[in-house]
Amino acid sequence: MNNLPIVGVNSVELLASNMNLCDKKICSILDAQRTQVYMGQYKFENNELVELKSVDVVEIDDLLDELSQTNEEWIIVGEAVYKYEDKIKSKSNIHIPAPSHNVNKASSLCSVAINKYNKNIDVYDCFGINPLYIRKSQAEVQYDEKMKRIQNGK
Repeated sequence: MNNLPIVGVNSVELLASNMNLCDKKICSILDAQRTQVYMGQYKFENNELVELKSVDVVEIDDLLDELSQTNEEWIIVGEAVYKYEDKIKSKSNIHIPAPSHNVNKASSLCSVAINKYNKNIDVYDCFGINPLYIRKSQAEVQYDEKMKRIQNGK
């Protein structure tokens, strides 16, 4: 083994880093199906991406209501903006960036990874890195429900 370090960068963090010249708060969203999104909230301070709210799965309507009730301007970035574009545009303090910002970019990945590496944040070896699962897959949920029914004799 070469003992090379691996830096973990999640997708919503990576999307937020596309907005490095933005003075607004940033909410990254990815479609999680069933009117839900994977989301993380960030801002830039002194050219550093700062996490405001960690990655979670939320209902899109709840998220938009939460953001619209703040006194702050928000940018929502990510592929799910197109699915919920009309809902997002109905909120006066929430904005959608140019399409080029709604995809993961290699340059953003490198920037986030080098910053994390230099601070020894989320740095692993090949044996220690694991994916970040926000929720169980639908198949896992159905399997768990089936196992509960079997255990309960139904």
